[in-house]
Amino acid sequence: MYYLLIAVFFVCFRSVSAQVSLNAIESEVYALKNKSAVLDCQFFGNIDLKWTLPNGITYFMSRLNSDGSIAETDIKFEFTQNNIIRLSIPNVQPTDDGVYRCWGAQVDDASQSASVFYTLHVVVKPGIPKISGSGGTSIEPSPSGQAIKTLNVPYELKEAQVKCIVGPAKPAINIKWFKDEEEITTGISSLAASENEEKLETTSSILTIPDITEHMTGDIYKCVADLSELPSPYNSGDSPQQLFNLSVHVPPSEPIISGYRDGQVIQAGLDITLKCTVIGGNPLPSLTWYRNDEQLSVQYDTNEGSKTVVSEHLVYIQPSDNNAVYRCDANNPALEQPRSEDVTFSVQFPPAEVTITGNEQVKIGEATVLSCTTSDSNPKSSITWLHLGSSLPADDQVTKYTESSAGYITQTNITITAERQNHNGDYTCRAANDVPFQDAVKTVTLDVLYPPDTIRILGIDPSHPVNEGEVVTATCTSIDGNPLPKLVWYKGDTVIDRVGEAVTRNKTKILELEFIAKPEDNGATYKCSAESSASATPKETSAVTAVYFPPLNVTITPKTDLKADMSQTLTCSSGSSFPQASIAWYKNDSQVFVGISGFSVADGLYGGKVTSSRYTFIPTSSDNGLTVACRATSGEISRTMSLPLNVLHKPIFSGAVAVIDVQEGKNLTGTDFSAQGNPADITYAWFQVAADGTETELTLEAKRDGALSEMKVEGGVLNLHNVARARSGAYRVKATNTEGTTSHDFEINVQYGAGIPNSPTQEYNDGVLKLHCTIDSNPPVTLSQAKWTRLDYDMARATPSIDGEGTERTITLTISGVVREDVGTFTCEAENAFGIVTKEYTVTPVPFQPVIDKSPSVSKSAAQTRENGVIKCTLDAYPQPSVVWSRGGTELAGEKYQQSTETEGQIHFSFVLTVVSVGEEDYGTYTCLATNDRGSETHDYILSGTSIPDPPTDLEVLNMTYDSAILTWVPGFNGGLDQFFTVMYFIPGPEAPVRLYADVNAPPFTLTGLQAKSSYKITVQATNELGSSAFLEPPVSVTTGAYPPVTPSSTTPAPRPEEPMFIIIMVLAVVGGLLLIVTTVLICVFVRRRRRRKSSEGTDSVSQTNTVELFGTNHDGSYYNDDVKSYSTYDKGLDDDYSKHYEGDNSNNHIRDVTDDATYISPRSVPPNNQPPPWTRSEDPLGNSGTYGRLHQSIASLPTASTDQQYAQLVRNVDRSLRYTAQPVERPAFVRGRPSAPKAPGKISNIPNGLGNPLTPDRNYSPIVSYSPVQDITRGDLV
Repeated sequence: MYYLLIAVFFVCFRSVSAQVSLNAIESEVYALKNKSAVLDCQFFGNIDLKWTLPNGITYFMSRLNSDGSIAETDIKFEFTQNNIIRLSIPNVQPTDDGVYRCWGAQVDDASQSASVFYTLHVVVKPGIPKISGSGGTSIEPSPSGQAIKTLNVPYELKEAQVKCIVGPAKPAINIKWFKDEEEITTGISSLAASENEEKLETTSSILTIPDITEHMTGDIYKCVADLSELPSPYNSGDSPQQLFNLSVHVPPSEPIISGYRDGQVIQAGLDITLKCTVIGGNPLPSLTWYRNDEQLSVQYDTNEGSKTVVSEHLVYIQPSDNNAVYRCDANNPALEQPRSEDVTFSVQFPPAEVTITGNEQVKIGEATVLSCTTSDSNPKSSITWLHLGSSLPADDQVTKYTESSAGYITQTNITITAERQNHNGDYTCRAANDVPFQDAVKTVTLDVLYPPDTIRILGIDPSHPVNEGEVVTATCTSIDGNPLPKLVWYKGDTVIDRVGEAVTRNKTKILELEFIAKPEDNGATYKCSAESSASATPKETSAVTAVYFPPLNVTITPKTDLKADMSQTLTCSSGSSFPQASIAWYKNDSQVFVGISGFSVADGLYGGKVTSSRYTFIPTSSDNGLTVACRATSGEISRTMSLPLNVLHKPIFSGAVAVIDVQEGKNLTGTDFSAQGNPADITYAWFQVAADGTETELTLEAKRDGALSEMKVEGGVLNLHNVARARSGAYRVKATNTEGTTSHDFEINVQYGAGIPNSPTQEYNDGVLKLHCTIDSNPPVTLSQAKWTRLDYDMARATPSIDGEGTERTITLTISGVVREDVGTFTCEAENAFGIVTKEYTVTPVPFQPVIDKSPSVSKSAAQTRENGVIKCTLDAYPQPSVVWSRGGTELAGEKYQQSTETEGQIHFSFVLTVVSVGEEDYGTYTCLATNDRGSETHDYILSGTSIPDPPTDLEVLNMTYDSAILTWVPGFNGGLDQFFTVMYFIPGPEAPVRLYADVNAPPFTLTGLQAKSSYKITVQATNELGSSAFLEPPVSVTTGAYPPVTPSSTTPAPRPEEPMFIIIMVLAVVGGLLLIVTTVLICVFVRRRRRRKSSEGTDSVSQTNTVELFGTNHDGSYYNDDVKSYSTYDKGLDDDYSKHYEGDNSNNHIRDVTDDATYISPRSVPPNNQPPPWTRSEDPLGNSGTYGRLHQSIASLPTASTDQQYAQLVRNVDRSLRYTAQPVERPAFVRGRPSAPKAPGKISNIPNGLGNPLTPDRNYSPIVSYSPVQDITRGDLV
């Protein structure tokens, strides 16, 4: 921007003039320190401008920064109006003072140039002047908040000098002096100004004040910094100044004390006030009181008007004030030493106390001197001695007086000779003088010392000996004595230290000695001494003890090793005992009487006797480690010496195991075969023993060797590692020491779990089937440990048995009267303590003739015209039969009829007949004839058009709780279409019941939400897209149970604080997940149904809505059924389907019509509340099929039975006859691809009583068919 302005000016002025011209707007510039300075330079023409600063640095305007600043400086340049370039210096300092030059030259002609100069004056104002005294004067600081200081001048000076300093400042400042606002022009001397490094100057001036007098005190002076010579505007305003006043110091008068005069007598306990007065002085003096040169107070009152100072001091007269000196000092700055006045007190007082010295404790018959001394008193005191209330004679007393600094001290001595009656006598000293106060009194009690009267010992009697080890308690008793004596026990002449504390009772002192009697106490002398300070010789008494003690020691000799089976003699000697000891010998705590001889007696220590005896015997190996004891008995006390026998013998195996049981592949360490021998240095050799007794020595590694082998040894310890069953057998270990060799036989028994080395076998003969399974184990299995099992099979038909020898056992399962249900997979199981094994075996079928499944639900099939009809003949047989399909006695063949076979295992077969593109003429009866070499069987199947389903049968309650029921039933024929079921339940009563409904895809179903302890009636009907069957009649009656007992709250642990939040989160997560799953399932169902309908409408493929589809299998071989369906789910596909079948029939285009009091509920899947499912499945090991069994009800079925077959099996052995009747009428012609159907009857007779007559849409009906199942429905009847 600046460059652009310069360029514009150059262009504008270059054409105007070629003459260079500069103009200084103001050449003399003043600026205050820390403020800004501005230099304006006006130019004319097209010129190149420069600025030169006092330091010689030149700045070219063409080289400025974009904002006009100069790098590393605060200086800025800017162009203003009227061709002015301005130099700005912020925060000017004294160093910026100097000459500045603005100059320029013609751009195209440097010889054409001009310049202007500027002088910058930086002004620095001074602060407050500083003053100081000189020539003996001094300046005192101003009182807080005041600007006036004080100049102190001694009164002896004739003149005073004051120095004033102003600065640093720029320029130098003049100093003026004033007195009472009048300028002083005389007596002033100015000093040369000084300059600092910033060129700032400091000026000084001294004022001399002559003829100093006391009256000049209070005169006010001031020192002023004159700013008048500074340039405007800095010379305006108040000038800095410093005020001070003059104070001339004058000494005060001498102090005067009033209130007491020297020589005046006063009594202690009074109080007087001393007053000190001082007149004059400048400043007024301070007053201080002293007592014996110790400061008391510095409190006083001043009166400026009268120029007086007064201090009063209250004194409470004490005896110590006698001869005390009280002084008053006056002091001010004019005095080098304070002026003083004092008085000396004369005080009368009685003695405050007396003290008695001397020996108050004295032995009987000795003399003692008691001295009574008073404290200070004025005047002198007299002393009187009293005993038992009477004054003692003055002849026995000596008195003297002593003068002290505070008065007089009196002392009187008395001499007393101690007698027994003086003990505890009181002696009183009483002192008094003329001062009327209470006498001083002191009493002492004389303590007369005398020894005890008697002393004696109890508890030691030589005529009553004590046994060694008994506790002896001896008592020393002294009577009277002052002080009571110290009792000391001695044994002989030796002090006994370990005694208790002496006990004092009245004037009796008791000290007990307790010790344990020892042999050396026998005949010992015990002495008790009563030591008292009242007598130089203690009183003593003594007693002698008698102690029974056993032998001091017992020894047995010799102590040498013994040889087994060699004679040995031992000698026992007892130490001294009192009385004489008897000797008895013991071997291993049993007394020995045989071999004892040589008893003798001799004198011993402490007045006792020494005895000895001999014992001769023959030691054996069993004696090694036993002890032989010699017991010496004296009186009732015995002492025993034991000698362990060290009998040398060869090794002996003791407690070594005969059989080692070890699990195969396991380790067994630490089996100890160590032998006991003496000496104990034993070597071991290991052998394997054959059946004929032949030994084979084994070379076994030591336990510490590196690699692990099966057998390792460490001395006599055998360690087995990862043992194989081949190690079983007989072994021998031999132990040898220097005394001989011994051997021990043992067996290693390797145990292992049960195993089945070969596949089971089968044996069949005359209707009896035997299954054999051989099991190898150690220990061998028993019949309780081995068994044959089979799922869903009545094992009571079979008899198990077991035989074998060694480690092998064969378990045989015998089945008599074999039938086809016996065919299947059995499992051989065996276990012992070390393992379990199972192996399956499938029984080879027994030939039998075909048995066809004739269940009503599979005896029908349905298909619409132009669709393919599928009929399935399901049967059991072995071997596989051949099947012939016929109709009206004519075997079916050709492209119209397609036949296929489905095989399930070895005996289950399904023969499928497919009628291609069914027409009206194809509806009717078809016969299946199955034949093998054991016989044949036939069954008729009905093919018809689709219809409403048959009613369900066999409604049953599997389980009942207080609020739920698990239901199951047998579905009827589905009419060739997918069907679902509606469960209706209600509580019967006199009024119209409220009926509740629940839709279910397939049984079983858990009905929830029931009322506890209530009776219900329950029935079920089937529904497909053509309509609903009648409800099953009669309804089943059930009663719910009572509420379960409430668990006491005390047994329920309190939930943790975080559990409610955790439960809420989990519930929300589960609900969200279920909603997502339900939505996905609904979408999938909808898409599948739409595709299915589109497929059936657009092609001529065979219809899948038949019995085979209802009980079909998934790709994995398991049977499927749809989820429970709720009325709350809207299926658009159903609406489309119904509209296709019933177009134009607006009066009957609904599925059902219900009353207002009818309630629908959404069903719930089984099982509820985490209950076990009513059905379980066990997979075949080969993955081909599975078996199902229902809890709470025993159902026998083959392992290949499906869930639906299990349902069908429920109707076995039941005599049933199903019949459905309806009058055929003409079918509606508008139903595409289907034969015309009759109208539904006005009333359906098989609806349960009281359930109403729900409306149904028009539908197709099949011809009348009568069913008569056989009495016993066999395995072939199952679908």
